[in-house]
Amino acid sequence: MEFCEAIKKKRKELGLTQSQMISGVGITRFQFSKIESGNRKMYIDDLLKMFELRGIDGKSFWDEYFDNSDKKENQETITQKLTLAFYDSDLILAEKVRNALSDMKDISEEQRYHALLICKAIKGDISNIESDEKKGMIRLLFKEEDWTKNIDSLRIFGNAMTMFDESTRHVLMKSVLKEYQCLADKKEDTQLRIAEICINYLYNSQNCNVDAEIKKSIFILEKLPKKPIFTLYKLLGVYFKFYFLEDEKGTELIKLILAILGYENLLNKLKVA
Repeated sequence: MEFCEAIKKKRKELGLTQSQMISGVGITRFQFSKIESGNRKMYIDDLLKMFELRGIDGKSFWDEYFDNSDKKENQETITQKLTLAFYDSDLILAEKVRNALSDMKDISEEQRYHALLICKAIKGDISNIESDEKKGMIRLLFKEEDWTKNIDSLRIFGNAMTMFDESTRHVLMKSVLKEYQCLADKKEDTQLRIAEICINYLYNSQNCNVDAEIKKSIFILEKLPKKPIFTLYKLLGVYFKFYFLEDEKGTELIKLILAILGYENLLNKLKVA
């Protein structure tokens, strides 16, 4: 079953119209109609918000999706599942995705590493990646000379930051920020990818002194378009701005907003100034 079919099936099971299903989510009925027909992707923030508002258990939804014998899953669906698992700290779901990928022939090497890194991140065990796997990721990361322009390389870097020491991470991030000084003229998918990298860099720099890359990462997040899809990234950017300013009241305010929005598990990953 395709993702669009699963969403439509769940809506009908709930006895809701398209307008009722997306009420309060921040997308239009026209957009949701295209999502259900498979002509538009649904971003993870919108999906999580819809699950929360409609009382849908994410794990149960994906369990049903995985039980289907049709294993044709595209990269978007895999990414959505892994992101949902990460934000919910759902190791069971993440490992289900990884196990399913091992049985698929048309899955890229980057996708397999992505699933491995998400499982390791949920376990808090990225530092213990096997030597051969680490070498494979590094080879994939630098498979092209201009690695910062390659989407697979950017995804690997974003997910594997903990694997690098502080000095190496700093140098690699400097290269990324040099390439993406301004996101205004970039496609939305690229903006999202760089925003995720900035968030991961800031998260992994919480015990470091403020450097130029930290300031630039916060600036990029502040300048993201004022669209619902970027809301979480902009909120986290404000959180880290307060954090590095040692503004405890500011960080607590953002954490309160995140809690209201249902990101309890994400809060566990954030420190207090």
